[in-house]
Amino acid sequence: MADQRYVTRPTLLLRLRDREDQHSWTEFVEIYGPLIHRFALSRGVPHHDAADITQDVLRNVSRAMQRFEYNPKKGSFRSWLFTAVRREIGGAAEKQRRKPGTAGPDDADAYLRQLPDEQDTFDWHGDYQRRLVSWAMAKIKAEFAENTWGAFLALGLEGKSAQEASEALGITVGSAYVAKCRVLKRLTEMIRSVDDEEWEVDLIRSEGRG
Repeated sequence: MADQRYVTRPTLLLRLRDREDQHSWTEFVEIYGPLIHRFALSRGVPHHDAADITQDVLRNVSRAMQRFEYNPKKGSFRSWLFTAVRREIGGAAEKQRRKPGTAGPDDADAYLRQLPDEQDTFDWHGDYQRRLVSWAMAKIKAEFAENTWGAFLALGLEGKSAQEASEALGITVGSAYVAKCRVLKRLTEMIRSVDDEEWEVDLIRSEGRG
């Protein structure tokens, strides 16, 4: 049975306004820490600087959440976070460039100048979506029987036919479809406990056709 804590609670961003809610902050770091770190590395930032950038961004988010008011008409949180990450990468590159003998064509600032903002934005949003879906899948997997999860993977992610999935798992075709729908529903609930925008429904449905 699905864990109703994640269905009924406000989205993660709203929960972060409560400084006493350590569980929500831990959850936030668990989701977004790896996302920020990997993005910085992909932009040419050295590992030690990427770790510092990640901590700086998370610290800034913590401060900002105290006055956070969610208004989707003013833009998405992931866009705000993307701006914060790029700003920290640029700041780290500026500090690096000021050190004698360390500036060069491979530093992060040079990379950011070469990369079109459109591509940078596209990469960030894609990374964001994949990270959130991956996190949500890991969280809900234990809630389902092995065959149910297997049907979801086969039909929703691996592109197998219902007949192939049912034969491999030893269940009926109808049961395979029901299993996939159950997991997709729960996956959407979990994602919306963090981000209640509409992108995740389209993404999951596009991956879950079959």
